[in-house]
Amino acid sequence: VEGAVAKQTLGQALLGGIIFTLRIHRMGWHYANTYQRRWIALELSANVLWLSFIWLSHNHMLQVFSSLMFIAYGLSAFFAVWTVHHDCPEQSWNPSRSLRSAWKSALCYGMFFHSEHHLFPNVPTCHLPILAKRLDAAGFQLERTVC
Repeated sequence: VEGAVAKQTLGQALLGGIIFTLRIHRMGWHYANTYQRRWIALELSANVLWLSFIWLSHNHMLQVFSSLMFIAYGLSAFFAVWTVHHDCPEQSWNPSRSLRSAWKSALCYGMFFHSEHHLFPNVPTCHLPILAKRLDAAGFQLERTVC
């Protein structure tokens, strides 16, 4: 599902965000065990109840907030997949990009350590900058040029 987004144009990635999100949920449900399916159902039910409360209560501030969150959710395909995988060589072990520039990384909230994420997927996102420094100090060379 994610690989398909990386092959799309910028416009397709931006416009197809909600469809991407639905496809990710469907794929998660497909591969989930019974416990995970119960958890997914609980989370989706809680979201529907909360959003119903917001929109039936006529609380304009919460309605604006939930609308903005819906838009942000629709942009997840662009930010989480397209920006880190688009135009990266598919045949490479590392079809993603990482940042090493401190100011670029700060601008992106430290979220562009995607090569490190592919190498060590169990490392929490907040620890990826530390992992990147350790890899650099150990002399590990990424196959691609980092930004």
